[in-house]
Amino acid sequence: MMSKENVSASQAENYYEEDDYYTQSESGAATNSTISSGRWFGTGAIALGLQGEVRSSDFKQLLHGYSPSGQRLHARRIDPKSHRAGTDYTFSAPKSASIAALIQNDLRVWLAHDHAVETALAVLEQRFSQTRVTRNGIRTFDHTGNIVAATFRHYTNREQEPQLHTHCVVINTTQRQTGQWQSMSNEAVFIHQKLIGQIYQNELAFNLQRIGYEIKPLTNGQFELNRYSQEVKDLYSTRRKDIKAYLADVEKALGRPPSAAQREKAALKTRKTKGKACSLDVLYRGWWKALATHNLSLPPLPPIELEPRPDSENYKAIAIIAEAIRHATGQDEAEEEKQNDVFERTQIEQFALEHYFGQHPFGLLQDAIETNPELIQLPSDPEKYITQATLQRESGLHQLLDPVQHATPSTQLYWITPHAKTSKSTTEITIRRDRLRAKRLRISLDPNLGDRIARKLRAALVSTQPAQRSPGETGTTLPTAQQPFSGINLDPNLGSSIGERVAQKLRAALNSDRPDQRSPGEIGAAFPSSAVSSPPTQAPQPIEQPDPLSKEQQDYVNRILPIIQAIWERAKMSSPSPSRITFNGYQIKDSGSNYPELYRWQQHPTGYTGHKILEWSTVGYRGHGLTQKDCEAIEQLYQRSQAQKQQRIVAAQKARSKKRRKQSDLQL
Repeated sequence: MMSKENVSASQAENYYEEDDYYTQSESGAATNSTISSGRWFGTGAIALGLQGEVRSSDFKQLLHGYSPSGQRLHARRIDPKSHRAGTDYTFSAPKSASIAALIQNDLRVWLAHDHAVETALAVLEQRFSQTRVTRNGIRTFDHTGNIVAATFRHYTNREQEPQLHTHCVVINTTQRQTGQWQSMSNEAVFIHQKLIGQIYQNELAFNLQRIGYEIKPLTNGQFELNRYSQEVKDLYSTRRKDIKAYLADVEKALGRPPSAAQREKAALKTRKTKGKACSLDVLYRGWWKALATHNLSLPPLPPIELEPRPDSENYKAIAIIAEAIRHATGQDEAEEEKQNDVFERTQIEQFALEHYFGQHPFGLLQDAIETNPELIQLPSDPEKYITQATLQRESGLHQLLDPVQHATPSTQLYWITPHAKTSKSTTEITIRRDRLRAKRLRISLDPNLGDRIARKLRAALVSTQPAQRSPGETGTTLPTAQQPFSGINLDPNLGSSIGERVAQKLRAALNSDRPDQRSPGEIGAAFPSSAVSSPPTQAPQPIEQPDPLSKEQQDYVNRILPIIQAIWERAKMSSPSPSRITFNGYQIKDSGSNYPELYRWQQHPTGYTGHKILEWSTVGYRGHGLTQKDCEAIEQLYQRSQAQKQQRIVAAQKARSKKRRKQSDLQL
């Protein structure tokens, strides 16, 4: 579930400092350097130099409208008491998942929750972040594609019951392509709030099923874990009971079910003041005591599997998107007037998430949309599509696809097109900024492009000319491509924020030996065979690729990674900022980006030194000399620690029972 609430500077400061249960000691003394072990998120945060843990001073500066360096992020001074400093988007796990994570201490659920939050927040940033601008006296919106967010993972509700949730405080600022910082507009996020919440729920459900849990979908787009009784969930849901009672009174007074806005208001109206902060260990003992008092039990956790369960199949996701397209276009409707020519991307996504909940990760559904050959994106609005069938039926819709006449700066499109503005002669390369971030690319080249232009286009894209960068851009490996086109009827305009991998794909596409033979999802050139046979004016430069992992090495990484992350997350519970964990000749360290890395101690003439055998890079986790023996040793250590922890719990329960019996005997 996702909820939203605008917050002022004073509200945000007080709330996240007071709610710092797990960074406080038994005496209630909180740390001053960080707030609730929060972490920065977003490309806007990176632009301000904010990465890793949230420092209190930086957070307060942003809430008051200033960057950490003191730069004002708003045109006018703001009132900290009334100004919208940010918006708190809260992602809450189901009660059964919270019980598994916090009472049964399954850290895999924590990781699944964190991943689901990051997935949903990335969609919010890439597609729905925008700012208001005025052009020619008309107020409109500019898509920015960046946010500055601080995420705080919390473990309890106001009743101090187990409730795993993450507060994502999106600061009220975003950076335009000009480099100027402006207030962030929330209209698009509020409109698509349901979709963002569905993405979180779907991603969490899918990943929990991958580690062995069984889910039970609910009618409201949420879910619970199977085998957790309603009595257990109700035991830790007194907050939910208060909200239900309030909503029942509202429904009785209005004579109808409460609206979504009234449901959000109910959560605020029934909110109690926070109790005295206490450590997670104290809460943990109290939760187990409540179970014993009510004679309730919890189901066993799914075992840690050495081999991860297979991902969902691509072909199934493709079939789901095809069905969603038929639904969005109204092809399922018998009456022709009910069919839609133009439809939104969110219609496809919501259909897939509602009808095939938890079956596929959201990224796989996105890939199926991106590579579907039937979909044609409108340059005037990247969130809208038409189908090939519609385009063939309605010739008048061609004008929607003319990027020269209809593209605006807010669409963030880059294209290569002849000066002629007829749709039949257009050679178009459309690259959306949010797709670059996901390393996806769609290329559409006119097969009637002549030999001479084709050769020059290839030569331009493999040229070694230095790149031209716009202010504030991240750089590019593609040349400007202006000079090779002089004297011909072609006007190039290549985006300046194209990354290395996208550039490689673009070069490969334009140097493909395949004529117009492209299957869905592939990147192939549509040049005629006559153009393919002509060599380019300049040979393409060799592209350096990272050494791939061997299958054995990748298997080791897949096996050991969840265990390493679980050990690291457990250490973070007892210490908010652990620097390293050493055990039996191994050591886990933080890479600096909140990714744990693994070292093995090796003896040298001068003593012992750590040799990195598992590290995080831009392509994910990579193993270096990781062996079967390493995996078995670390796995045994983890299993032994789990067994010892369970023994301590059982011993503590026996000691408490013995003490109660002794007290009872004394009273008698």
